[in-house]
Amino acid sequence: DDFTVTLTATNNSGGTLNDVHPDGDLDISGQGDVLITSGPEPAQVATLAAGASIDFVYQLEAVEGGATTIQGAVAGTT
Repeated sequence: DDFTVTLTATNNSGGTLNDVHPDGDLDISGQGDVLITSGPEPAQVATLAAGASIDFVYQLEAVEGGATTIQGAVAGTT
């Protein structure tokens, strides 16, 4: 089965962040077998204003059932 994962980043700093992007691949662990079929979309944003949020969207496919944890991180510069 196909499903969507959204990684949301919020700029809680007092200034603008630059080159905001997912920091590496999603970390997928657990009993299930899950593949990333596309994403992230967008791959990066040039700037993210203070207080603003951005969603990085991935499409995944569950190949085999089981409890699975999916984690991600986002990076940017000031």
